[in-house]
Amino acid sequence: MTITKYFLSLIFFLLYLPGIFASESLHLVTSLDPLEAQEYISAFEKDTGIDVEWIRLSAGEALARLKSERKNPSQDVWFGAPINEFMAAKRDGLLVPYRSPSTDKIPLKWKDKDYYYTGIYFGAIVFITRVGIDPPLSWNDLLKPEYKGEIVVSYPYTAGTGYEILVGLISIFGEERALEYYSKLNRQIRRYTKSGGSPIIEVGLGEANVGIVFDQDALRKGIARGFPLNITYPKDGVPYEIGCVAAIANGNKKPAGKFIDWIVSLRAQNIMQKWYRIPLNPSAEINKDSTPISSLNLVKMDFEKAGRERERIINKWRERVGK
Repeated sequence: MTITKYFLSLIFFLLYLPGIFASESLHLVTSLDPLEAQEYISAFEKDTGIDVEWIRLSAGEALARLKSERKNPSQDVWFGAPINEFMAAKRDGLLVPYRSPSTDKIPLKWKDKDYYYTGIYFGAIVFITRVGIDPPLSWNDLLKPEYKGEIVVSYPYTAGTGYEILVGLISIFGEERALEYYSKLNRQIRRYTKSGGSPIIEVGLGEANVGIVFDQDALRKGIARGFPLNITYPKDGVPYEIGCVAAIANGNKKPAGKFIDWIVSLRAQNIMQKWYRIPLNPSAEINKDSTPISSLNLVKMDFEKAGRERERIINKWRERVGK
């Protein structure tokens, strides 16, 4: 009997041995470009020994997935999407707060006061034009006859970029005037894209003359790749995003917290200059080709309203524009 018990115990131990020594894992959804996301994730795995399983979804798609999986989420952390979507996610109970000495390094204006999400980078909306084309200098310039059928921009309901543009216009003109403006702009648009960075390729290849995108995307996906592009910041107001990170409600909060601590660290934030992002850790480095926040005529963005009323705003835009 003693020998039998010994062998049974040994078999039980061997069966569960892999689980005892299994490495910690993290399930992550990101709205960043896959190549950029992979660099952060690989560095995190190397620094922490935590294995990451991840997927890439646009901001709108990620928010929709969090809603559909609210009771049993497949992900633990979401990072690399505009603050509006995180505000909407907080309102819908899809996030849990996370605060640590690491997140305290980020200035309060760049994060949720209750720590449901933390800002990790800044990005500005810009116009891109092919070299040789007179660039638009303001939002009203986009309505000029020479740009009719030459503008490419992303949908507000599929891309964080597209929604940020819409929110920025509402912040500049007020909601009703912004929708009137967009109705006119719609007649100038050659094509809407699902992804916020897609207009760069079309303008870069000469399929369109004007795109509306984030500056970090224009620099990395356009100019750094040799596309003949000019970048213009609209003089009548520059909409912007705060890219964030957050722990997902009902997910595994421990590895999620470790990732959040890591992505706001100086080590991770310094990686962002390679991707032309402006990091929000005050001690981090900024790429020499990036335009400092202080030099821009920033729109006074109402992120709270944008997050709280996202569905209503998008539905109203779709009704008005017919998309």
